[in-house]
Amino acid sequence: PQQHPPPPPPPHGRAEPAGVAVRPGGQVTVECDEGYRLTTNSSQVAICLDSYVYDYPRAECEPEPRCPPYKPPADGAASPAGRTLRVGDQVSVTCRPGFHLSRTSSPIATCTGWAYDFPTPRCEPNPVCP
Repeated sequence: PQQHPPPPPPPHGRAEPAGVAVRPGGQVTVECDEGYRLTTNSSQVAICLDSYVYDYPRAECEPEPRCPPYKPPADGAASPAGRTLRVGDQVSVTCRPGFHLSRTSSPIATCTGWAYDFPTPRCEPNPVCP
């Protein structure tokens, strides 16, 4: 029986089984390298058809969305600080003594893709008696 060579792995990815010819009905699994994901028009599995072509001839890997390091508020801090974060990662925001988060700010900011759900927190001075 005739076999089909495996599709080339995408940039920033690999195809398994690697370098092995595939018979009709056989499949190749594509995985992306760390920090990359399959594009929405790619499939993780390509099946060799009876016509000796793959049903998904090309898979593409793209960078995973990441949020830049979170900018802490003036008179406050953010933790973790100075790190690029993945989707779903959270940052805790606090204010230094004598300050509190404004009503429009949140003590937690979540990375939602390339940005945060609460990107600009504000620390306001605590009220004091005159």
